[in-house]
Amino acid sequence: MRELIGKKGEEALQNIGFTGQMVSMGHQACGALELWNYPNWFRDVIPQDVDGRDRHDPVDLPALERMRLEADRFFTSDFNEEMYTKKWVEWVNTTEILKDVLDRHYPEMTKKWMNSSSAFSVWDSAPEPYNPIPLYLRVPH
Repeated sequence: MRELIGKKGEEALQNIGFTGQMVSMGHQACGALELWNYPNWFRDVIPQDVDGRDRHDPVDLPALERMRLEADRFFTSDFNEEMYTKKWVEWVNTTEILKDVLDRHYPEMTKKWMNSSSAFSVWDSAPEPYNPIPLYLRVPH
């Protein structure tokens, strides 16, 4: 994985292509989606500056994500049709999961490769039965 980070990693991933990357990840089981569930080496990812040069100061990813979410306009009263286009507001309000995004932008890929209901499941697993309750309103069991 280390060879897929930074400028050299960006070049390697461009050679693989987006569809190749997604299909590869879709055929491997993901870890649980929970805090701190990633390798320790990933905590010290060296990001790039605006000019594409590697920065040499480590980044605390969970802290950075928390700050980003707190500053995100989607979580404030600015999320409305006066600030964003009507189409964008509709798009955000009708998108619940990553599979929705992939279906919208890469329909050929998901039709050919994804049988599951979630992009985080193994893609050739059986889909979950339809549930009309939105994800954010479901109570975990």
